[in-house]
Amino acid sequence: MRLTLPTCAMLCVLLSACAEDPAPQPATVQAQPDTTLPSPPAPDLGTSITSEKVETDSQEVELQARLSAAQSYLDSAIDSARQRYEASLRACQTLQAADRADCENSAVSSEEAEQRAARVEFDRRMSEGQ
Repeated sequence: MRLTLPTCAMLCVLLSACAEDPAPQPATVQAQPDTTLPSPPAPDLGTSITSEKVETDSQEVELQARLSAAQSYLDSAIDSARQRYEASLRACQTLQAADRADCENSAVSSEEAEQRAARVEFDRRMSEGQ
């Protein structure tokens, strides 16, 4: 059961009322016990459930927006790295055979490094709101 502020306030009032000593009654007056019980306040379940659902929905929307933006960044960064890699390979074709292998290895290493950096940035963007 979730306690809301109004429920907690009502419990505090009831507990403090029960803790107080009742005023002494004169000996000649017989007090009749009050047999009617106050009706408990209606639970505020609808509001708390609705606010929790709204909060959960807004968190999901925020997560989806962050995921979409981070995924868009990652796709763009990987595409850019691929284009630079292909341009580097074309440039390597103009070199002599001995230098071409080193050039191609360098192009592969550069693309892999760019993709790793893009994935690190993707992870950073996803963890931003947490």
